Amino acid sequence: VCDRYPFSQTRHINSTMEYDLHRKSSWSVLRLVRPHGNPIPMYKTPEGGGQIALDGESRIEIILEDDCGNATEIAFSATGVADDQHAVQPEGMVAVDNKKDFSLSTDGLTVTIPKGALYAPIFYKQEIVAPIVLRNPEVQVVSDFYKVGDESLPLFSAYRLTMECDIPAEMKRYATLALVGANGSISPVGGSVKDGRISVSTRAFGTYCVVLDVTPPTIKSLFADGADLSARKSFTVGIADDMSGVASFTATIDGKWIIFEQNVVRGTITHYFDKNLIERGVNHELVIKVTDGRGNVTERRRTFKY
Repeated sequence: VCDRYPFSQTRHINSTMEYDLHRKSSWSVLRLVRPHGNPIPMYKTPEGGGQIALDGESRIEIILEDDCGNATEIAFSATGVADDQHAVQPEGMVAVDNKKDFSLSTDGLTVTIPKGALYAPIFYKQEIVAPIVLRNPEVQVVSDFYKVGDESLPLFSAYRLTMECDIPAEMKRYATLALVGANGSISPVGGSVKDGRISVSTRAFGTYCVVLDVTPPTIKSLFADGADLSARKSFTVGIADDMSGVASFTATIDGKWIIFEQNVVRGTITHYFDKNLIERGVNHELVIKVTDGRGNVTERRRTFKY
């Protein structure tokens, strides 16, 4: 039973479920085996508790019960053969002990996994792979594509990824490491270029490359120039950036800074008019400036009556 757990442990839910199935389909299938290294207090058995060693046919019963004693039961038979052999290390992979620091450098890529970042020991591999066709053909890729570990494995905490890259000085501030999905989607994870390398801390295995974010953020749903807002109490504007994300925004009315409420989930900002700060019955000028994580800026100006 687990009624509550610290917010800081929310990420550990990944290892209590069948993570790869959830990642691909959003299904949540609870694992009955207690995960190694998971601190959430819902399990009362030792690490690895719940594993069943089958030797021949066995009948298995699973009972799910709620706080009021209502129960659902499922029973089935399973057949297996006892196997005392240790896992065989696949060719081209290295064993990583989750209780020890690990580092590997190959083909211009260095990955450093601190002890405790993994829930359990794993077999690990990193390599250059064939380029993936991106869904957005305008994204500029400036490195090889590297497959880092097994994306189906959740991580307890972050590891360090460093990639060599040859980027002109004037473009360095636009560079970011990005996680590339099998469908060509791009998820920038940040990083900074120094001495011909770009580094970032990340909590996901997968395929990575370096891209340039030279696209400015967008400002959407802004009222038309010259609009009459005299009957409104507020106005809402959409702001977004599909690469490095919105880093900051500022806005002024007639040169005076104004306050917005930001809704990060919806990607909107809302300003509520203060009658004591803005003169009624005259025209005003609004200036909104939005900056993304790589310093690209979009500015919009609108006049309005209030």
